[in-house]
Amino acid sequence: MKKFKRIRRIFAWIGIVVLVGLYVTTLILAFSGSPMAQALFRGSFAATVVFPVLLYAMQIIYRILKPDDTADDPDKKKR
Repeated sequence: MKKFKRIRRIFAWIGIVVLVGLYVTTLILAFSGSPMAQALFRGSFAATVVFPVLLYAMQIIYRILKPDDTADDPDKKKR
């Protein structure tokens, strides 16, 4: 169980880094004057919205599909 929590924390930090990177990229592209800036800004903005939504959906699906191992063991039931 301890290993699972560690892996979960690692993925959480990776998600934070990716989101911060997307926010910074979106901000930089919003103020740059290159010809491709508008298309890149749209893509970055879309990814900023879509990425958290996909992560949330994956989390919900995992909770729904996760087998409930604690049903047979009264000591492991959720409080």
